Parts: sequence; structure tokens; C-alpha cells
Amino acid sequence: MIAAGVEFALPDEKLCGTCHSWLPRDQFAKSASGDGRQRRCRECHRLSMRAWRARKHDSARSVARYRADPEYAKRVRARSRIKMRVKAGTLPRKPCERCGAPEAQTHHPDYDKPNEIRWLCVACHGAEHYPEAQVEPAARRDAAAEGLARLAEKYANR
Repeated sequence: MIAAGVEFALPDEKLCGTCHSWLPRDQFAKSASGDGRQRRCRECHRLSMRAWRARKHDSARSVARYRADPEYAKRVRARSRIKMRVKAGTLPRKPCERCGAPEAQTHHPDYDKPNEIRWLCVACHGAEHYPEAQVEPAARRDAAAEGLARLAEKYANR
């Protein structure tokens, strides 16, 4: 609807941020922010996601590697199986086995046994894969305490 050269939207219409078309509100997916609808219409969102996936996931290369490299396929299947079990709730998350940190990742010691996993935090998981590059926990703790002391000294007189 146009009045005096200004466009007005009906209350049941919304302007798409991509194609700049006024469309019915039901053409926009629901959203928790703003006016309760996404800024792009469903069609523009679909096209945007298709382009993003093409950039992000080179599926042809992934499929070729999956088919050509049996070790890679074995790792993908094992990780996928565990991820789906965690998502379904049949495999509860656990704390790190080494240090007890509450946030832990899964680690497969042997991909031939995909259901045998260990729960390790990020630091312990890195130590499992790269033991020569790890700093002892005591040294890491001392360095963190030193850094906090410097910060406290810096901001003490503010």
C-alpha cells in the first residue's frame, strides 16, 4: 500500500531483509528475538543456507574421502554413533576421567571398538594425543596464579 510516496505494511506483512519484498508473516520462520519472526523469508533463508552449505561443506570431497579411505570412514562412523547415543540420552555425559573436570569430550582409544570411549576434558584430551606438548598441571596453575597476581596489582589502585 502506498500513500504519499511512503510504503506502509499491513500488520500481517513483513519486509524480507534479503529480497526486500513485503510478504505475509507466515512466510517467515519463527524466531525468539525481535518481532517473533526471522528477518529473511523462508525462500531467501533456504537459498542462503544452500549457498552456505556449499561453501562450508565440500560434500563431494568428503564423500570421496569417506569412500576411498576406510580408516577415515571408521572414525566418522564411530564418532557419529557416540554423538547420536549422547543426543538420544542413552549414553550419559561424564566428567573427565583424569582430572574430574565436569565438561568432558569423548575419546576413542581404538576405532575398531567404537563403543569403547573415554571421557576427557579439553586439556586432558590434548595430552592424550600430544603428550610431548603438554605443560604439567602444577606449572599451568602457577602461571595462571602469576597472571592473576599481575592483574590484581595493575587494577589495585583504581
